[in-house]
Amino acid sequence: METDACEKGNALWERLPAAVAGDVLNRLQQADLVAVSTACLQWRSAVQSSLNTLAPRSVLAMPFVGRCVSLKSLRLGEALPAAPGPFPGFCHITAATGLTALSLAASATAAWNGSTALLPAADLACVTALQLLQLVPTGLARLQLLQRLVLSGCHQLDYDVLAELLLSCSSLTHLDLQRTGQLQQLRLMHWARATPLLLERVLCQIVPAASKVLADLDLSGGCLPADPAKCWQGLAAATNLTRLDLSDAGFSRLGYANACGTNPTVAMLAAVAGMRRLSELRLCGWRMYFASLHVLAGLQGCLRSLELSGARDMSDGALWSLTHLTGLTRLGLSGAAASSPHTWPLILFHLPGLQHLDLSNAGNFNSSSVAGLHASAICWRTLLVYTLLQYGTCVCFKLAAVGDYGVDNSNELKVANMIAAWGVDGVLALGDNNYFVGSNNTIDAQVGKYYGSFIYPYKGTYGSGSPTGTNRFWPITGNHDWGNTCGDGNSGCSASCATGSLAAHLWYMPVGGKAYYNKVLAGGLLEIFALDSDCNQRDGTSPTSVQGQWLQNALAASTATWKFVLLHHSPFSSSTGHGTNPRLQWPFEQWGAHAVFSAHDHLYERITKNAGFPYFVNGAGGQSLNSFGTPESGSAVRYSTTHGAQLLTINATTADIAFYAATDATNPYASQVDCYRLTKPASGAVAYSSCAAGAPPPAAPQYSLLTGAAADDTAGTHNRVMWRYTSTAAAGGVDPAWAATSFADTSWKLGATRLGYGNDFVYNTTLPAAVTGLLHHWFRVYVCLPPTAPAALGSVRLKVLSDNTAEVFINGLRAYTDPAADHEPTYWNSLVNIAPGFVAGVNVIAVHVTNTAGSSDAAMDLDMTYVAAAPLPGVVQYSLMTGAVANNAAGTHNRVAWRYTSTAAAGGIDPAWAATSFADAAWKLGAARLGYGNDFVYNTTLPDAATGLLHHWFRVYVCLPASAPAALSSVRLKVLSDNTAEVFINGLRAYTDPAADHEPVYWNTAVNVSPGFVAGSNVIAVHVTNTAGSSDAAMDLDMTYVAAAPLPGVVVSATGCLCSTTCAPR
Repeated sequence: METDACEKGNALWERLPAAVAGDVLNRLQQADLVAVSTACLQWRSAVQSSLNTLAPRSVLAMPFVGRCVSLKSLRLGEALPAAPGPFPGFCHITAATGLTALSLAASATAAWNGSTALLPAADLACVTALQLLQLVPTGLARLQLLQRLVLSGCHQLDYDVLAELLLSCSSLTHLDLQRTGQLQQLRLMHWARATPLLLERVLCQIVPAASKVLADLDLSGGCLPADPAKCWQGLAAATNLTRLDLSDAGFSRLGYANACGTNPTVAMLAAVAGMRRLSELRLCGWRMYFASLHVLAGLQGCLRSLELSGARDMSDGALWSLTHLTGLTRLGLSGAAASSPHTWPLILFHLPGLQHLDLSNAGNFNSSSVAGLHASAICWRTLLVYTLLQYGTCVCFKLAAVGDYGVDNSNELKVANMIAAWGVDGVLALGDNNYFVGSNNTIDAQVGKYYGSFIYPYKGTYGSGSPTGTNRFWPITGNHDWGNTCGDGNSGCSASCATGSLAAHLWYMPVGGKAYYNKVLAGGLLEIFALDSDCNQRDGTSPTSVQGQWLQNALAASTATWKFVLLHHSPFSSSTGHGTNPRLQWPFEQWGAHAVFSAHDHLYERITKNAGFPYFVNGAGGQSLNSFGTPESGSAVRYSTTHGAQLLTINATTADIAFYAATDATNPYASQVDCYRLTKPASGAVAYSSCAAGAPPPAAPQYSLLTGAAADDTAGTHNRVMWRYTSTAAAGGVDPAWAATSFADTSWKLGATRLGYGNDFVYNTTLPAAVTGLLHHWFRVYVCLPPTAPAALGSVRLKVLSDNTAEVFINGLRAYTDPAADHEPTYWNSLVNIAPGFVAGVNVIAVHVTNTAGSSDAAMDLDMTYVAAAPLPGVVQYSLMTGAVANNAAGTHNRVAWRYTSTAAAGGIDPAWAATSFADAAWKLGAARLGYGNDFVYNTTLPDAATGLLHHWFRVYVCLPASAPAALSSVRLKVLSDNTAEVFINGLRAYTDPAADHEPVYWNTAVNVSPGFVAGSNVIAVHVTNTAGSSDAAMDLDMTYVAAAPLPGVVVSATGCLCSTTCAPR
């Protein structure tokens, strides 16, 4: 508090009449004033008669508080003035060093002296961040006796300052933060003065109070809270966190539970598993074993970065648990150890999206591990691996190159969609990015609208930029980016034309303010040298110019495997548009480049010089196409029929550079025009050859984003996708924000596709008939995407079945409106390509179907499909039994343990054997698959039929959290059995295998069932019957469901469950 402000407060006090001063004293008395000095009491009696007539603004006379040295309880937030700037009374609050309770809570009414009148709006103030700052450093730190602080309703609290307050007030035991908000980041790392009780207050009070907006929580280095169980509940409330750091915190020291209790580490991480927006998690120094990491499987679709460096007790089982987290792009395992060098490639094979992996000081990681990676053909796109680099890691890097594209038309869209479907790691933009004069008014619509998902930092309005948080867009300048003030300058540049401006380009593009530059990519695999070839360039465009000498020196200094030069004007070209430019025929090959990429002419051409050194002309990205004239010497491929782009696929020994025409919206590889391969031997010069030009790869399959399986245009997503839905009589009968991501739809019903009524289809979920008057049906489904997915899904095929009209929204924005007024449903009645605008993390697809009065039917199903070589990770079919992606080839082999026994007769067992309460502790324990014979490898051997034991009985426990049964109202039951099988869930028959005898195939039974699961402990029981003399027997079972990510908190155990608060194995 500044001195002049305090003096101002004193001056206010001195000028107040006695009656006003008495009113202040009376307010303090009504505000829980316990005791004041004798002088204060005498003062109060002198003005007793005027208490009922004074205005609430008189609380400005706060200097009085500092004189009440015996004051213990003070409540005065209700009448604090809303004055801009410092409030002069605060410095006097801190003088009351005997305070044990202080309330600064805001209120809409005042009850002073029995009055219930509303205060004037100007008097309704809360403690602002500025005022709290004035209190903390030298103020509240003096209130060492303060035990109770009430700040409820204070919506502008600075929580970082509040954290310091908590550390300062060592006696504080009660903190009221109800209805406070706007805390987005709380970082309290390495609290030297933190106590267990203090940490408990943070987790149990501050975090829940700010849970709606809190996105970043850092408690690294803190102590263990006094009551960890209570804190788990507080932490679980922070469902909007995107970053959480608990490294070396007290939680990391939680030990193993005893045989009868819930493991505290598992329970703590189960709270974390419910944070479905979490993208970064740091748990350095934790005790990590299988169950600990297994519960994090619920973060599979969203978690991008996981840091476990220094983690202890990491067994192979714990490492295997990481394979659930297929959305990871960054993983830190420094100091982790595997039992064998061969374990590492087996685990890392399941994490194809990794871009950064730290295995420094990892145990049992050696050259054999690297050999395993190569043998498994594991290549990550942009893998920067500390430990792997010393062995020569396998790195696969994909880039697109596009030129003369910035025109904001349908041609640019087609090419951009093709590039997005390739799933490249970055884009090389070869100039003329912003037609026609490089204006700041057009650059975002012509660049960011189509390629914004590659740019970081992104300054435009089409999305949030590169989802990886790193730039993946490397542009060069073209004549139109300069304003098109100079001609081609084929015979040299004229100084008189150098009047253009590159201001918009340098401001918008992520080039560090440079017109020409170099950039090392993929850990040294590739270095690009981006030139400015326009005559406006003041550093010149000849080989002896400042720019030319810079390139020569940069190429000579480069240690990259591949060196590519980019410039806009073509050194060689057969086009009638611009053609060859002699001033740019620099000695690129002699200086050390491996290829030259240009544009300017709106077509594609490959020209080779000397022994095959390539000059690519690639300007077909969107602008009107040019024609060819007389072929330039060395012209090998010429194409100007359709717009397109180049795909560069690069590794340590080869670089394949192919041009594709954007002719097929469903297959980005449909029209390969050219493919040229650069091969770099261990020693000697680079070799050049064709790579199957004119023979494009086979069309990639089309996958469903909602099911994770191959797209089905006959049955849609029937029985594969669960939607939230509700129905209303009027179009306005639902909250206007119903399509937004943040809308709370938990009160809506749950139903599996297909939804509707009538005779057109079989419906899984019945919608209200039109005769009920409910003609509007509303649907919502969540799609959680890993960070790499939005760029790969720049364009999708939207497929809608609806009766009647339909509107489709993605993340609250209208994506499509069905133009048909009325139609009978066919699969699909709507098929359109859209740019969905997906983001990494949570996305919501919302559909509004409108029926007509008297209609005999209604219907809704929806899918979004994309073309790819394999399904994108993140939206797949999951196994309830393993928590991993469902495996239809090997089932749950070696992943699930069962209780089992065998008898000679069907009646040789307790009739209650399938009940939840049945005691099966005397039964044997065995891991799937169970059986004998030659059909499969069996983990557990069952008695041979020759023993007379023909009946085999199995039980397993599935412990479910409270939210799981509703999400598992329908599951896919998959059974391998030889011979017949009966399946029971919680004592009730769920399925009977109708086959009398069959040989097992995975799976011989696959049916949809309603399992009737309950929260807590569930029992799945199976009875398999063999036949006398049989040469084999078998049993395996799975239940699968389709979701954006595995359900969190599910535990499968052969020994029972403890499910009082957090599910865990017994």
